Amino acid sequence: HLASVSKSPIARGRRLCSEAMAESVAPAPDEDVPFDVAQFDQVLALPALLLPAQRVGELQKVGKLKELFYRRRNMRNVLPAEGENSAGFKLMVLQPGTVREALPEAAQQLLDSGVAQFVTHEMRVGYEQTTAEEALQQILPKGVDVPRGFETVGHLAHFNLRDQQLPYRKAIGRIILDKNPCLKTVITKVGSLSNEFRTFDMEVIAGRDDTNVTVVERKLKLRFDFREVYWNSRLSEERVRLLDQVAPDDVVCDLFAGVGAFALQCAEKGCTVHANDLNPAGAAAMRGNAALNHLEMSVTNLCARE
Repeated sequence: HLASVSKSPIARGRRLCSEAMAESVAPAPDEDVPFDVAQFDQVLALPALLLPAQRVGELQKVGKLKELFYRRRNMRNVLPAEGENSAGFKLMVLQPGTVREALPEAAQQLLDSGVAQFVTHEMRVGYEQTTAEEALQQILPKGVDVPRGFETVGHLAHFNLRDQQLPYRKAIGRIILDKNPCLKTVITKVGSLSNEFRTFDMEVIAGRDDTNVTVVERKLKLRFDFREVYWNSRLSEERVRLLDQVAPDDVVCDLFAGVGAFALQCAEKGCTVHANDLNPAGAAAMRGNAALNHLEMSVTNLCARE
């Protein structure tokens, strides 16, 4: 799913809307009235193979036919046939636009012998079967881009919505939660990184108000309040690169350690670690994470110049 960093088309915490945003952003059209999921209902006329149920298994093993199967969220592509004289028959639903001539030889033989028929099947599709990207494309007006990615931090999805998307933030948040069951809160950044701790104001646009997250990186658990500390999932690869350059008997001084992600990995490797962060919340998170992972390192809350 709009994790780690997710690039699917499409953080938990208490609501903080800056006065500037309140003055500059029009009220969300969906602020009080949720969108109607009935708008996603449609009936698709899809090509299908009608054949005896006992012959389904052999066709499901044909690679070229599997590539033609209709695939959609929460929908099966092999269904019981309906109507008169349909007992013991199944429908294998195929992608829109599939023609008989495109079917592999195994299917052609069943059709030529009369064992199978090439038919049209009407399939009802609704919000439950719609992907996040499809739903966002439908609810956002022309000229408003679909958000193309978000950062996942534990149970939290972090968006940086553009001005044009902000009036629809509630609908965007709801869709992301609906389509990603592992997520519980969706936030969008308000303003920019402007303080010495590199934290930012945020608004909870969907889900529960909880920015206390747990992240697992290289089997180490990191717990912190996303609202109170600086965290960037994209730096995980950089931490791996640096860790490869550290020897187990090294002494490591991490002066800007954040919540301790790199420092803890060095400690786990056997290094003697001195970790520091200017943010009191970061230093507190480091101490807690060291205890959580049963690792030892010294933690200070000082200016790196000191």
